[in-house]
Amino acid sequence: MAPAPITGVVFDVGSVLVRVSYHTIAEHLGRHSPLPPTEIHDHMVDTDLEFDSETGKYDSREYFRRLKERIAGAPDWHYDQFVTEFDAGLQMTEQGADALRYAATRARVFLMSNTGYLHARWIFQQEVMATVPEQHFFSFREGIMKPDPRLWDIFFARTGLAPQSCLFIDDRPENCAGAADLGIQVINFAVGETSLLEVLQARLPEAP
Repeated sequence: MAPAPITGVVFDVGSVLVRVSYHTIAEHLGRHSPLPPTEIHDHMVDTDLEFDSETGKYDSREYFRRLKERIAGAPDWHYDQFVTEFDAGLQMTEQGADALRYAATRARVFLMSNTGYLHARWIFQQEVMATVPEQHFFSFREGIMKPDPRLWDIFFARTGLAPQSCLFIDDRPENCAGAADLGIQVINFAVGETSLLEVLQARLPEAP
C-alpha cells in the first residue's frame, strides 16, 4: 500500500536544522569556572539539569544559578553574559532554511523539539524558524519529551492532522521509532551524510 499523502511536515531542531555545540558553549563558560571545558560539558549534557530545564521544571535563570553552582562559577558572572555565551554554540545548518521553505510549499510545517527556553529563545531570533512553521511544540512548554507519545497526542489535538499524513524528521532513532509506532511517516536523518533538502525533495516532489 502506498503511503498516505503528506500534509504535515514536523522537523526536529537540534542536528536537523541547528548545530548545537555544547563543547563550544563549555569553552566559553570555562572563562568563569576553574573546571576544564570537558567537565563543564558533562555537567550540561544528559544530566538532571538538562532534563529539568527541557521539561520546564524551572526557568533559564534558575538553570543558570544551578549550573553556576555546580561548576563553581565566578561570583561576578551574570545571567546576561551566560546567555550570550550559550548562543555561541548554536548555528543554523546550511540547508536548514532552504529545507523549511521548501517543505512549506508542499505541506503544513511544524517544529517539535526537546528543548529548554534558552534554545527556544535563539530559535525565535532566526526569522525562518520563527515565521515558517505554523506551530512550535517545545518540551519545556508541554512538560513532555520525545519519544513520549503524549507529546504527539498534543500535536494531533492542536493541528487536526492524522498520523499517517505526517512526515517527521529527527536525527535520533528512538524518536523516529516512537513516531513510527503511531503510524507517522519518518525520516531518521543522518547528520553529515545526507542532504536535508534533497531528502525532502525526494519525499515531497514538486508537482509535474
